[in-house]
Amino acid sequence: MKSLFAEKPNNISSEVSATNVIDAWWTFAQVMKRNVAPILEREHQMDFGDFMALNTIDRGANYPGLLCERTSISPSGISRMLEHLTKRDLLRRSLDTEDSRRVRLEITPKGFEVLNATRNTMARLVERGLVTLPQEQVKAFIDTLVHLANTMSETTETNS
Repeated sequence: MKSLFAEKPNNISSEVSATNVIDAWWTFAQVMKRNVAPILEREHQMDFGDFMALNTIDRGANYPGLLCERTSISPSGISRMLEHLTKRDLLRRSLDTEDSRRVRLEITPKGFEVLNATRNTMARLVERGLVTLPQEQVKAFIDTLVHLANTMSETTETNS
């Protein structure tokens, strides 16, 4: 098996190393956890994990296995999360009409209301930082994140 770390890209400058990218991403994640998560909890009674689960379900992960795959949360973690969302009447679980062995996930009207309100809050918070940047820089940032995700996915799939 080929190591993920066998090749070092030679076009990364010392000013912008992969370590700098990882450090910046870690800092961003910690700020989200420390500052954004409490706002979502206070304004929408929604923790960040529940928000991401509902958002992922709305984007097509309407089966527990698919939700696990797209969120990288364990089946037991997803099960607890789905139980919590169901008790709050944000999510409905039902047997799939085409395959009764499968459970289908469906966001309730109340769930869409909370999800949309939470998305608006997230957009407001993110836009506060993005509004000071030129549109080309924002587009380049998005393209870079997509490129990194795709490249890392391809690398890990071919080396596993």
